[in-house]
Amino acid sequence: MVSVTLYIPTYNRSNRLKKNLNELISFIQNENLYSVIDILVGDNCSTDTTALVLQDMKKFANQSGIELNYFRNSSNLGFNENIKLGYLKFDGDYLIFISDDDNLYPGALTEYLHIITKTNPSVSLINFNQTPYTIKSPLYTEDKLFITIQSDFFHPLILSPKLTGIALKKPINYSLREEIASIVIPSHFIAHIALAIYQYSKLGRGLQVSKFLGYPDIDYIEHINFLPYVNNLARVEIDHVLSMCNHIISRELQRKIIDLIPSRIVIDDSINWLFNYYSFERNLTREQFSELWSNCLRYFFGQTLTKSGLSLKDSSRKFKRIKILVIFLLAIKNQIFKVFGFKFSNLGEKTF
Repeated sequence: MVSVTLYIPTYNRSNRLKKNLNELISFIQNENLYSVIDILVGDNCSTDTTALVLQDMKKFANQSGIELNYFRNSSNLGFNENIKLGYLKFDGDYLIFISDDDNLYPGALTEYLHIITKTNPSVSLINFNQTPYTIKSPLYTEDKLFITIQSDFFHPLILSPKLTGIALKKPINYSLREEIASIVIPSHFIAHIALAIYQYSKLGRGLQVSKFLGYPDIDYIEHINFLPYVNNLARVEIDHVLSMCNHIISRELQRKIIDLIPSRIVIDDSINWLFNYYSFERNLTREQFSELWSNCLRYFFGQTLTKSGLSLKDSSRKFKRIKILVIFLLAIKNQIFKVFGFKFSNLGEKTF
């Protein structure tokens, strides 16, 4: 059986990380995977108790005969850089990404290892039980190995850019690993997809696995509540990766892959999500709240791009400015209600 490094990027989720590590250690013990699995955690300069959790969990794991290592970045480098560092540092034959807020199914790791040992893929993707791709409607309906470069391998990867369950084979030498890692854009957010696309384009042998590896933790479900126009951002990152594959992938196939990515109107989504938030119908994290208001204010004052460079151009500016003013008034109303102690259930404030 191949050896595998489970890589967990983390930032300020010490309690959830501890739960995740305890679960993985239990699986390794119960399934007798001591000799083939090690755990690596990338702490993106957390300001909570993550450092203490990692010290304690490393001691506990090592005493149990399980190799657990971690590194701490000197500053918060962003999600992409943390993914890239994990890719550059792992020791196993394969790297499997695991989100710190996901749960794995008992026995799934063992089955996954048996499959990639038999098929020897450079990139493998496994089902994850998260809406809309659930056990009743899986993203991958059969185990399928793609020897040559085909758009059918890219399509589901782009439809569901889930971190947990992507496995990347260690390149034959470190210089190749550095070349593949160089395609990551630090300021973006789907490095795991970028790495998978480039490695598959470079090395071939992509595997889709019908087995389900895990499912999201219901207590942390808000962390997977991505902005609706996430694919607009993904388009930039994927286009960059494909541009570096000119010598590998034909332009026709590149266009076909880019066309697979749905596009949304950023300002419409920003207005609608904020309206639903102030109507107590949607949760928002601080990051989402800040970005959506930034989009609306930029649009209101005539700017044409978001902070991340997405287009805010629209033909009905006057009408949408009125909508933004309505949202602003709703925000003031909610603040007044707070001051006077009105009790109501604002779903959106749960994540603040």
